[in-house]
Amino acid sequence: MGNRYKAYNIKVQDNSVAIIGWEEGHAGRIETWLEKVHNYHIACFINPSDTPFNIDLSKIKRDVSQFSYPTENEFKNKPILNTSQWADSLKKIGINKALVTIDDPKKRYEEICYAKENNLELINAIHPTAYLMADVLIKENVIIHEHSHIGYRTELNDGVIVDGACLGHHNVIKDCSQLVTGAILGGNVSIGRFTTVYLGAIIKNRI
Repeated sequence: MGNRYKAYNIKVQDNSVAIIGWEEGHAGRIETWLEKVHNYHIACFINPSDTPFNIDLSKIKRDVSQFSYPTENEFKNKPILNTSQWADSLKKIGINKALVTIDDPKKRYEEICYAKENNLELINAIHPTAYLMADVLIKENVIIHEHSHIGYRTELNDGVIVDGACLGHHNVIKDCSQLVTGAILGGNVSIGRFTTVYLGAIIKNRI
């Protein structure tokens, strides 16, 4: 049963989750499908900083007509909290699930460690069009975006983001690495932690 936590104006349910981060490329995209696919309720976003937003949209030039930016207290019509001690805030309002979506791999790792230290449950986010073959091992806070291919017995460690890449069999992707659209990995490939494999990269077997 939902309740309204007045101090933060956040609606909390049994299946509520907080999304840590506000970047449109990850947090914004995930917001469009996470609730439908995984039966979570996105209660709020978190900016893991004590500095409030000060975004001057008049100075930002983009060709695309649709792009979401956070205001002082809202992102994509949901509350956003600005606090480095976000685990304490979530506990106070009764949320024990989080998903860290920050693009910077080392910062993502730091926030994942912070969540674990505070005994928060880190969820995974897997888009319904992603294809996972048999015996894939997925750790915590793994994000798999649309049309990604995860090969047989591949292992995705904490904080990994696969964004439209194609991974072969028996790959090991270590903590907080990211593989982006068009990247192709052969079989038996290991990717070290904090690594980003960019657009169109091809990595042969046993690298």
